[in-house]
Amino acid sequence: MALNMGTKFSVPAVAEKKKTPEKVQNPLFEKRPKQFGLGGALSPKKDLHRFVKWPKPEDKAAKKGRLLKKAQVEAEGKTIESKKPIVVKYGINHVTYLIEQGKVQLVVIAHDVDPIELVIWLLAAKTKEKEKVLAKEATQRMS
Repeated sequence: MALNMGTKFSVPAVAEKKKTPEKVQNPLFEKRPKQFGLGGALSPKKDLHRFVKWPKPEDKAAKKGRLLKKAQVEAEGKTIESKKPIVVKYGINHVTYLIEQGKVQLVVIAHDVDPIELVIWLLAAKTKEKEKVLAKEATQRMS
């Protein structure tokens, strides 16, 4: 059955809008408009620039002086000491490494450590390091 090119097909009426069922609203959750006034839903925008710690610009003369001073110290062979922040080191691996390097002055151990072997390991590492220091001092005294 061949179609004739001159025939027009009827198009179903798509233009009809489907009726959506109305949503039932719970009376406990009423939609109210937002109050933008004082004490309302949104606070007004404020200028917070005064709370920002803005960097102070360095002029050319100050920068030149700082760099020349740094170059003179490096030319003399001295190391430049930078202000390193003092922080608490934590973690069993990191503390063990610091003990082995001899950089530890105080080790604080909690009283409720669950695997007690961790504390025993730290104490053993500390005494081993102390023995190394004592042996080194003894060899220096003998020579």
